[in-house]
Amino acid sequence: MSILSEEIEAFHKRIRARALLMAIEWAGSASELGRRAGGTRYAGGTWVKRGCIPAVSAKRLAKLPGFPVTAFELVLPVDRLAFRSRQRCPHCWTTINRNGERTG
Repeated sequence: MSILSEEIEAFHKRIRARALLMAIEWAGSASELGRRAGGTRYAGGTWVKRGCIPAVSAKRLAKLPGFPVTAFELVLPVDRLAFRSRQRCPHCWTTINRNGERTG
């Protein structure tokens, strides 16, 4: 890994940490943040240890009124692919998975 990519990763990690702290401050505690995302009270603590939130939970939190950060700021770069819209087959209109398999 090059020095530049390490610096970029460190920069993104700081952004995620700052966004997570803002979200926890908004909710009042990490356990309350986990509850508001539709998970358990332990989920918030796990997110703090990991330093990011799963994309599904970040989307749920971003829909809450007054939430201070965007869902995109809370997730890992790999999970940001989840924010793309699902592709559909032009012939039968079924959803196509990311790996190319059909789901329905």
